[in-house]
Amino acid sequence: MLAVMDNVTIATYDNPMDANIAKARLEADGIECVLLGDKISSIIPTGAFDIRLTVAEENAEAAQEILQDME
Repeated sequence: MLAVMDNVTIATYDNPMDANIAKARLEADGIECVLLGDKISSIIPTGAFDIRLTVAEENAEAAQEILQDME
């Protein structure tokens, strides 16, 4: 499991579904990641809080490339 303190944010989302799709894609490619703020966004209306997708610093570049390919 990733140590969240050592992670870097590679993307932010205002929609929990988009955040979870991105997380699933990274995990399918073998990159461990953590969503921060996804629990509160399920209680508070969409868009009220950003959901941060974080990865270990050494995986940040590869993860960003994967997310760019998704667009």
